Amino acid sequence: MNSNVANAMSAKAKAMFGERLKANDYQSLLQKKSVSEIAAYLKNNTYYKATLDGINETQIHRGQLELLVRMDLYNRLSRLMRYYSNKKTQFDLFIIAKIEIEQIIDTIRSLDTMERSALVGKLPLFIQERCSFDLMALSMAHSFDEVLEVLKDTPFRDIVATYKTARMEEIDFVGLEQALTKRYYEIVLNVIENEFSGELKKDLQRVILTRIELDNISKIYRLKKYFNASSEQIHSLITEKYVNFTKKQMDDIIDNIKADDIYDRLKKSYYGAFMDNKDFVYIEYHTKAITFNIQRKTINFSSNPDLIMLSYVLLSQNEIQNIIDIIEGVRYHIAPDKISELLIY
Repeated sequence: MNSNVANAMSAKAKAMFGERLKANDYQSLLQKKSVSEIAAYLKNNTYYKATLDGINETQIHRGQLELLVRMDLYNRLSRLMRYYSNKKTQFDLFIIAKIEIEQIIDTIRSLDTMERSALVGKLPLFIQERCSFDLMALSMAHSFDEVLEVLKDTPFRDIVATYKTARMEEIDFVGLEQALTKRYYEIVLNVIENEFSGELKKDLQRVILTRIELDNISKIYRLKKYFNASSEQIHSLITEKYVNFTKKQMDDIIDNIKADDIYDRLKKSYYGAFMDNKDFVYIEYHTKAITFNIQRKTINFSSNPDLIMLSYVLLSQNEIQNIIDIIEGVRYHIAPDKISELLIY
């Protein structure tokens, strides 16, 4: 990517980040009483209007709205990825592999519906062409075996196959998502190792290793707090990658620190500078807030287009999760102040 194209892409990503939902948008969304009202606000008052244009917000249900909001991100990414030319690049894997995982999970969750093919058809061709499997074929799958057939030549098939059960309601979706995410990290770290060099290589590795390390912290906390897991069990379940904690420090957290003390250990670490002033909410809130604050600093101050692109993806995924949290909160009649505690922006 020449310097003019790189500067143009960086400027475009930063401008798009500037259009993100602001505090007043979230406050307005928190006052809505139904999924239809949330859809109407997004359609009429935010940049999601392009994706929601033409939908009947009075008829839309939760799953449709969540998929359409995610589709909006795909469209924005498609516009940015064109700066990388029309040829596939190794950097595509940072973006595309994550989209592929989302499509796999969405498909398995909704094997008994017919909505998926219409939504997949709206995915930008630019993205569809870069996927490692046929997205439309996946959308047409109506059994677990058909999903596996579509994924047969991908790095995801073996993982998905281990989660096949006799009854759909018995599928461990949390475990499936975690396993696919672990595979995603493996793919991306391998690409960084083999395709990048110098400071950019180190910076990209830091982004991914930070995500892995924060995922480990969340996992350690939950295993200690809710499952009374032994040190041996925890060691076997985390991904042994380190960046801002040393192996010795992480071993100490696993072997000697109580769950309720992990938050304080986090605050006293490198990550403390990226934590907000809220008291303990729940561990994933704080690890996500750290990621958000690190990536916001990157997109505001970095001049490297690859880092800016990756930061934009992570920040946009956070915004989508905020919207999903609001939708779920309204659906289950959770008080707005309680939903607000979950939001990171």
